[in-house]
Amino acid sequence: MSHHFEFDRDNKVFCTSYEEELSLADFLSVGEETRRRILDMNPVAGMSDFSEVTSFALSSAEVRQMAETPPVYPPGIPRFVVAPRDYIYGMARMFQMFAEVNRPELQVVRTRLEAYKILGLQGMNFERM
Repeated sequence: MSHHFEFDRDNKVFCTSYEEELSLADFLSVGEETRRRILDMNPVAGMSDFSEVTSFALSSAEVRQMAETPPVYPPGIPRFVVAPRDYIYGMARMFQMFAEVNRPELQVVRTRLEAYKILGLQGMNFERM
């Protein structure tokens, strides 16, 4: 699994982008690093982008397990899962349902642009960190 971080300084939106294969261990290991970076960047919104994921090796039980972990973002910060592929979108919606109590600000969208429209933002300008 590969991942990288991006930040839109103009709009203060932080994004974790996942690539290639994704397993539960991979996802959980990125969580702590993401949490540290969020504290440094102080974003007003966050994204987890799965657009470049080619293999999603998580079962529904593992998705439920992930939903029970503490949220990476502090309360009150809107966050989005970007999932253009149907299978990953379905798993993300399942995660959203399981995590509803701990993550009421979470929304699942198909594109980053869709998230920006919901936030009322224009002009994405992500820089890789």
